[in-house]
Amino acid sequence: PLTKLKAMAEITNNQQDTGKKIRSRKLSTRIDMTPMVDLGFLLITFFMLTTTLQKPKVMELGMPEPDLDVRTFVKESDGFTVILDKDRSIKYFEGQKGEMKSTDFQHIRKILFEAKQNKGKHFFVVIKATTDAQYGSMVDILDELMISNCQRYAIATLSLEDKARL
Repeated sequence: PLTKLKAMAEITNNQQDTGKKIRSRKLSTRIDMTPMVDLGFLLITFFMLTTTLQKPKVMELGMPEPDLDVRTFVKESDGFTVILDKDRSIKYFEGQKGEMKSTDFQHIRKILFEAKQNKGKHFFVVIKATTDAQYGSMVDILDELMISNCQRYAIATLSLEDKARL
């Protein structure tokens, strides 16, 4: 006694018997994809369970006290001020009264590298943002500081003097 087992692949004859002489038999194949789907889910489950997940990396940021003026701790010649403005534009100047110049995020890395080489190990960047600046601009400038290995920087509020210069 043979029991009927469902085959994973089978060949069926789709031609009807019309009484005519058959020259060639055209057979069609049917593949059961159920085991393949099961295997796919097993593999997905395996890789999800065995993969190590990375913890998000957090950048430590030391903020100065609100009533503290950064200029009291940095020599004017070592300072470099970056002001983030609307439309992701950047204004910067060296020292406290330097000439204000404009740039964008494509060129700020080169400018930071050059300024760091000129100032030496006491190079200090002060980051300020206008009320129109985007949050992403702040994150991007912090990334640029990390890439250019500028380890001495502070985030400060925009002073009335800076607003007048803008």
